[in-house]
Amino acid sequence: MSTYLDQYLKTEDLLGPLMPSGSTFADIQTALNLSTNEVVYLQRGVTYSGAYSQISVPAGKALVGVGGGDGTTYGSGCPRLQVTSGSWSTPFVLLNNGAAMRGVFVERTGGSGSGNGFGVQGSGSNIIEEVTVRAWSAATFGIIAGFGGARLMRCHVVNGVSGCGGFRIQGSGDERTLVYGCTAKSNNGIGFQFDGGAATNFSDCTSESNASHGFQVIGSNTNVKIHNCYAASNGGDGFLSAGGNDGMEISDCYSVSNTGWGFITGVPTGSARSRILDTGARANTAGNYSLAAGWLNDGNWAAS
Repeated sequence: MSTYLDQYLKTEDLLGPLMPSGSTFADIQTALNLSTNEVVYLQRGVTYSGAYSQISVPAGKALVGVGGGDGTTYGSGCPRLQVTSGSWSTPFVLLNNGAAMRGVFVERTGGSGSGNGFGVQGSGSNIIEEVTVRAWSAATFGIIAGFGGARLMRCHVVNGVSGCGGFRIQGSGDERTLVYGCTAKSNNGIGFQFDGGAATNFSDCTSESNASHGFQVIGSNTNVKIHNCYAASNGGDGFLSAGGNDGMEISDCYSVSNTGWGFITGVPTGSARSRILDTGARANTAGNYSLAAGWLNDGNWAAS
């Protein structure tokens, strides 16, 4: 899957500066703020490190790692933004409405966050592609996005501590957010959480060995789709849908060896029929399926 960001990596004329080794977070912010720069590039194999200082990507601009990884190896080869110390309650990388980020490895080696101290926060119609957040510390999530139809593709949140989960996707209207090929692994909270909005699609995502639920859908949502996703060895339910999720569909998903239920659903509150189709569950401690009334159940199988 490609996006318009590909043009930034293929053009001979860079649309902004390539930040040299030794650049600080403040240097990166200064480059992003210049009106002449559409994109700020980070160099492959370079670690940009320092005490916490927020990087805010202005609307319509992009922060791009040149020669980053392919999104399958948790950021291998990507340039790194490394927080070494400090305490924070605001996002480290803040993507304003319409901003984008690609091919960057975000990690914490010291310091800790609280409140809204997310690793990466999207604030509107953002593209977040091939971004990894590792060892983030805050009782929150490594990546949060969703308002205005965000696109999260081949991103990873791994090894979160101090209550930090993987992804939180949220919205308030017909968001049509896409979450594709993303992984939440070995975090100290929920793998994927969705709250609010409509017509959001999760596809080809993995939630594994997280302290709480693998996939959790809460709030009042309509037409949420979860397709071809995998939940394994999580400390809560593999797939949990609370009541009020109308027109939801869970299909071709697999849930194995979770502490809670493999699949557990609440009662939809509206007239739109919710469906769980062609899923599999095995060796979940509480049980494999606990499906409420109002769900169409077809083609599912379970094994001990």
